[in-house]
Amino acid sequence: MAEALVTIAAEGILKKVLSIAAGELAIAWGYEEKLTSLHSKLEMVRAKLLDAEEKKETRAVMVWLKQLKDAVDEADDVLDEVHYEMLRRQIKKQDRMARKVVCLPSLKKFSFRYKIGHKIQNINEKLLKINTEASSLGLQNQHPACPVLNRLYWRETVPNQEEFKIVGRDNDKLHIIELLTQSRKEEKIIIVPIVGMGGIGKTALAKSVYNDKKIEQHFDVKAWLCVSVKIDINALLAKIYESLAKKKPTSDLRINLIESLKEQLASKRYLLVLDDVWVEERPYWEEFRSCMLNVSSQNGSGILVTTRKHEIGTHDMHMDACHLNGLSDDHCWDIFREKAFVAGTSVSPELVKIGGDIVEKCGGLPLLLNVIGGMLAHYNNIEKWLSIKNSKVWDLEEERDRVQKSLELSFDNLPNSIVKQCFAYCSIFKKDTVMEREELVQLWMALGLVQADEERNKAMEDVGNDIFQILVSNSLFQDVKRDEYGYITRCSMHDLVHDLSLSLSKHESLCLEDATNDDIACVPRVKHLAFYQEQNYKLAAEVSMFIERNTVARSLRTLFIEGELEKKFSFQRLKCIRILQLKCYTLQKLDDSIGGLVHLRYLDLTYTSIHVLPESVGKLYHLQTLKLPDIKQFPGAMRNLISLRYFKCYKNIPANIVGQLTSLRTLPSFTVLRKKGHGIEELRHLNNLVGSLYISHLENVSSKEKAVKAHLSRKKKLCEIEFNWCVDSQGSTRVDKEVLEGLQPPADLKILTITSFSGDNFPEWVIKMAINIEGKETPLDKLVSLTLYDCRSCLSLPMLEYGGLDMLKEFRCYRINQVFVSIVEISWAI
Repeated sequence: MAEALVTIAAEGILKKVLSIAAGELAIAWGYEEKLTSLHSKLEMVRAKLLDAEEKKETRAVMVWLKQLKDAVDEADDVLDEVHYEMLRRQIKKQDRMARKVVCLPSLKKFSFRYKIGHKIQNINEKLLKINTEASSLGLQNQHPACPVLNRLYWRETVPNQEEFKIVGRDNDKLHIIELLTQSRKEEKIIIVPIVGMGGIGKTALAKSVYNDKKIEQHFDVKAWLCVSVKIDINALLAKIYESLAKKKPTSDLRINLIESLKEQLASKRYLLVLDDVWVEERPYWEEFRSCMLNVSSQNGSGILVTTRKHEIGTHDMHMDACHLNGLSDDHCWDIFREKAFVAGTSVSPELVKIGGDIVEKCGGLPLLLNVIGGMLAHYNNIEKWLSIKNSKVWDLEEERDRVQKSLELSFDNLPNSIVKQCFAYCSIFKKDTVMEREELVQLWMALGLVQADEERNKAMEDVGNDIFQILVSNSLFQDVKRDEYGYITRCSMHDLVHDLSLSLSKHESLCLEDATNDDIACVPRVKHLAFYQEQNYKLAAEVSMFIERNTVARSLRTLFIEGELEKKFSFQRLKCIRILQLKCYTLQKLDDSIGGLVHLRYLDLTYTSIHVLPESVGKLYHLQTLKLPDIKQFPGAMRNLISLRYFKCYKNIPANIVGQLTSLRTLPSFTVLRKKGHGIEELRHLNNLVGSLYISHLENVSSKEKAVKAHLSRKKKLCEIEFNWCVDSQGSTRVDKEVLEGLQPPADLKILTITSFSGDNFPEWVIKMAINIEGKETPLDKLVSLTLYDCRSCLSLPMLEYGGLDMLKEFRCYRINQVFVSIVEISWAI
């Protein structure tokens, strides 16, 4: 893993260093030679990394790898500072041109130039020393067989292959459902444990029961919560309340918690699932049962518990427990075959034979069958399969050790260090966290783990999505959820897989749940730190003090805080921070020091009470992702966020700001106003937009020429557009047809909606459903949905039979001119 950490960092800055060295700032300030030297020294050291990986068990080599990692991180920070200065000068240059102001050299610039030059020189000296030490350790130059990124793209996976299927548990499922719905109806509560070792399929079985139709019909209320750690009964009651009410309880006293639960459950029959429970003592469960008996007056409620503890709870719990054994050979082969082989393709008998031997070694564990099968799906050579079959992992006596080492085997066979590091970073999340694909990719991008691939013309997001898919297809990510188009939007990790990510990143990341004062005081030197303070809100001062005074804060690259902070919180210490996520509702003001975070790329303030941003936010030139709560007003300096790619907020960015954000990829809506800087032409440079775009108040566009300047047809990754006019704005001055003529969408548009259009006829491109750009007509042949709403004056409809609309599945037409349409609404779908 140490090799993976170094390699990904080195790969990233190797590309960056040459790019910066060729820039005019580096040349003007005399950095070109030093940066070229830095590049060559990095190349020399990187050549020894593969040999170091093979000898990483040696303590001396591990020390060498750590020194190299620190030097590479330092180089990354310095290059980032140079790039920040380049962006700052670019913005200042644009501002001077707009205001026609001459800017003279300053002593501050010369000081920065000297300081950076000195830093680059120091790093060169460190790398030279590290390279010399590598030779003394006997490390030899080795080069990968192919470039790192080239190994990222494996064969396409079968659709939906990544879903875990419940196999061989039908009898167990029926037995549990019968216990919960039929047995001892006269009793208020039955507690049923599902018991088995890690990876046996306890959670999967519990989910299958939880979502069964009989369960849905029998219980009035259902709730699911992951426990994962040993917690006292009051904390467990609080978690149950939160899972039901979707908010935290107002008191942590037991009597109040029980009263709060009564408000939620009252006379209802409920099913509660407690996943991954670790407390087994009988008195604990007797006391818990006593509390829950006071909650509901209805008989027949059920509590389903998943646990690895065989002797859990009371006598009745022992009697009702469902002990899971390993799956049968046939069921194991069914799981493995579906993961390892592509349906409908021929498989060599040799691989089938080896696969059978591997299945036998998996010991009937669905988790291993999915993970090992998913890994081998990407290899067709017999040698790789034999190496897995003959691995010493299977010889370990303890079953738990075999499982953990088998998962490590899957990790080791991931295609490259980029994918490995992206997986390891997921340890920053709590167990059982539902991870959003888009958020994960944004976090990987912010850390520099994911970069654009120019050779394949892939943006950072595309590369990140490929990595995400690799982790899904290897079953390291599971429980995937999909959107209406079939794309995966979220997933989670099995608790044993999460344990693997924790073990891999233990020197880099730390995730603290409900930390004590002692925990906070003893935080080691890590790069990524998360505080999850669900039960203890009294540590706000301690957490704030840690950030402000502890030297660890200076090297942090990720900081998650879910809990509370002091109302006045300074960011000055977070010199190296790339990712900052604050879920602190009492935080009402963002300190001006936020503008000093020159490396910051990801800022999430969604769950705070901040309503105003300081002007200093406009200095975050590297910022890629910004997520905000309900902001009252945006500072004008936000127009300087030229690296911003993702923006999420309940309020829209004003047009005069958004028009400058040329890297922006998400813009849910755009409002046109009749004042300077707020016209439709502000969209002209936003050609990186993806997804959907809602354009409102188009009555404020005065001509076709103005509309054309929006250059909508150039925004090739937009798949959904809605054009909207204000229905109350009528009159002879409306030029809706001409404006819509100028707003021709991109050719790959999938969903088109036109609302409150007042023209008597649609422009030609709408009638034909084909855009005409510079004399070339292109059909909108990707269109799947077309909606026309409240176009009351219109005397014509699009000619959908014109041709080229084979993918059109849905046409909706509401409140169209009734002179030629005999019905008010038309709606059809194929």
